[in-house]
Amino acid sequence: MKNSRKAKPGVKYHVKRVFKMASVVMRRLN
Repeated sequence: MKNSRKAKPGVKYHVKRVFKMASVVMRRLN
């Protein structure tokens, strides 16, 4: 988390995917 500014493209993609999955889960819970 310290090098969040120098994150690699792969990390950015992974974070985006996780965020998408989390949003889907929240939608299901609500």
